[in-house]
Amino acid sequence: MNLPFEPREVEKPFGLRWLKMALQLILGSPLRFGVTVASLAWLDSLVQTLADNVALRKLWVNWAALLTLPLLYTAVCAIARGADDPRQTWQAFRGFLSRRLWAGALGSGAMMVSIQAAVLWLMQAQAYPAENYTNRSGRFLASFEAQTCAVCTDLGLCFFPLLVFASALSASEVRRLSRSAQALNGRNEILKLLFIMLLPSAALDLIPSYGIGEAVWLVFMGTVSYVAYRDIFERRSENLPVAESRVFSSLVASQ
Repeated sequence: MNLPFEPREVEKPFGLRWLKMALQLILGSPLRFGVTVASLAWLDSLVQTLADNVALRKLWVNWAALLTLPLLYTAVCAIARGADDPRQTWQAFRGFLSRRLWAGALGSGAMMVSIQAAVLWLMQAQAYPAENYTNRSGRFLASFEAQTCAVCTDLGLCFFPLLVFASALSASEVRRLSRSAQALNGRNEILKLLFIMLLPSAALDLIPSYGIGEAVWLVFMGTVSYVAYRDIFERRSENLPVAESRVFSSLVASQ
């Protein structure tokens, strides 16, 4: 698919529309997204087991989450593409496995970690007592939630899917396009959407869900990022009709 990869200004208000489209995608592919949620919950449980009786600073865990957060959301965006159009499942998967994507995602995460470290150093944060990491279920995935707003504000909401689908562009160009899309459609409008997403995130911290609630939130946030990219860059504000999105599966079954 040849795309111009130039942002457009979409019709406002778009926040609730994007949330609705993301929810429809997830409900339309329960197995695909269910496996993703279960995998993230298992990862949280694994980290909890490995970190048991190990003294860790909360800051280190937050930085580990920040480093890998772009990689997590690019994976979710690739999965969302397959849910939106099964014909592009393997194409999106191959895009996620490319070295360019991993380098761009981890490089952007490392850049964000460096910025946070520099700010803490300038504020002489070492003068404050170090806070230890609380090892309990859902805590590791909650570290990703805590960093999401900062990453989306700086890199733009469309950064993650652009890394997957704009394979000919460098990570710096992807950052430029994503920030341009954010500025064009109203930075404050995007921040309002992120604030709406943070409300259930805060509630999840009060409900023991063994990491499942946090995993659902992360998958939903990544799907919202994909829907926003699709609307702004692919000029498509609606999900594909079910009959059209599954035509590939029907063709394969008929052979």
